[in-house]
Amino acid sequence: ERNFRMDYNKRGSQYYTSFFCGRRAELEELKLDLKKFNFKEGSKLFFHNGLYSFQVKDTILNRILLVLGAPLGDKLLLSYQIPDWILFGSKNLKSAFLGTYFANEMIRSRSHFRNKRDLKCLSFEMSKVIDEFPSAIQFYCQIKQILFDDFGIECSAVKTKDKLEARKKDGKEVKAVELNIKNSRYNLLKFYSSIPLYYCDYKQKLAVKAQAYLLEKNVLIQDRVRLKDKAEFLRKEGLTYLEIAQSLDLPVPTVKSWLIYKTSEKEQHIPSTLPSFDNFILPKSFSWHKWKRIIQIEEVLAPSFVY
Repeated sequence: ERNFRMDYNKRGSQYYTSFFCGRRAELEELKLDLKKFNFKEGSKLFFHNGLYSFQVKDTILNRILLVLGAPLGDKLLLSYQIPDWILFGSKNLKSAFLGTYFANEMIRSRSHFRNKRDLKCLSFEMSKVIDEFPSAIQFYCQIKQILFDDFGIECSAVKTKDKLEARKKDGKEVKAVELNIKNSRYNLLKFYSSIPLYYCDYKQKLAVKAQAYLLEKNVLIQDRVRLKDKAEFLRKEGLTYLEIAQSLDLPVPTVKSWLIYKTSEKEQHIPSTLPSFDNFILPKSFSWHKWKRIIQIEEVLAPSFVY
């Protein structure tokens, strides 16, 4: 997270300071990138209230941020929108902007609390003082529009939370607005394949694993559909349920549920061999896999990972 502030020196001249806070590894990566572009690395890292932080007083960097539209001051008290140079920029530029924003504001990828083999929707929220609350709604409407128009990613309606909370710093009442990225398989796959998360390594690694999990889930569902179609064909050929089960290496109750009760028409069943996402990401969690022939190789965002 970044905060941007203007101050005055002893001579009365203006100067700007950027404050960055987060996890130590991500901030060290950011400091290296600042150095790479010949900006000052900033102060040493400080640890406070569970987070690391540092500040940068590089005049050129901070004036660039100001020109680019970075909010100046306390963001909870300010009204701001996505700058036009991003809003009407290229798809890659929008992906980089959203990836940096989501890395800081979005929850990590995790199992759904009801069905552990589904992923929870990706949600993020923003708080504002009451007077500036409409700007928060507009900001999230812009994000929702970019996600759909440029990447085909669907979101829920922008939600407002009725509960008012007093900020500890000064007691001002603030209200939150929330936006969720829908958790259907194909929608999440579009998100994970289009928007990498920057400066938050653990969230990005989880996102890559979530993408692998959903791809594996798709393969299992496609195999299941193929077996169901084959079972229907064999039944028309006159085979018994037992013979079909033996031919396809399936339990007899599964074959009967497909052909008698038509359960596959209600939902796409996933074999019980697929673990929950929380178990999928554990070390040594691949004992349930079966070897299969590689059909297609696709370039991915993180080529160092194997799918």
